[in-house]
Amino acid sequence: ETIVFSQLINENEKTRVESYLSIKYGITRVVAGLSEAAEDYLAGDGGIVWDIDGQGLAYHNDIFGISRDDLSCFEQIKSKSENTDALVIFDNNGSFSTDDSWLISGNDNAPIEATGNLEKPAGIESRLNREWRVQETGTVGTIKLSYDLSTITGPSGIGTNNLNQTRLMVDDDGNFANGGTTLISPSAVDGTN
Repeated sequence: ETIVFSQLINENEKTRVESYLSIKYGITRVVAGLSEAAEDYLAGDGGIVWDIDGQGLAYHNDIFGISRDDLSCFEQIKSKSENTDALVIFDNNGSFSTDDSWLISGNDNAPIEATGNLEKPAGIESRLNREWRVQETGTVGTIKLSYDLSTITGPSGIGTNNLNQTRLMVDDDGNFANGGTTLISPSAVDGTN
């Protein structure tokens, strides 16, 4: 994609353009000279839609999202990181009703599977080791999350996952074992998702 400007753009405007392109294509934004993302993602009006400091530097991997930003003529209704180990897809089922609405996510790049992860609520036998953080700006509304679990081994090996038994764990403080975790059952399963 080529973008042409009628004048030189400043650093803030450059960050807005890079944020737009990164979210549009599901490519994590990397600041030149640094090995990891180190800046916020900005909307067309300069508002912060992914606060790198607020999310913590661990959660700067596989950043992707959905958005409606009328100022930059942008509406991304379905998205997944382009990285090969990405598992999560956001889909808002067609369109946004509110301008300047964003849902952005990044993960901590921990190994997806690791034995002995004890940070889980009672009743959960095993869990993915990788964690994601999500930031909503504006009003995104109801979305559909899809997870491709085809490469994840089950408790007894590949092919033993009973996807009806999977749960999305949503936590309020970053510790899945201490009580602030909500478990959400899948609404549909198609064999691997």
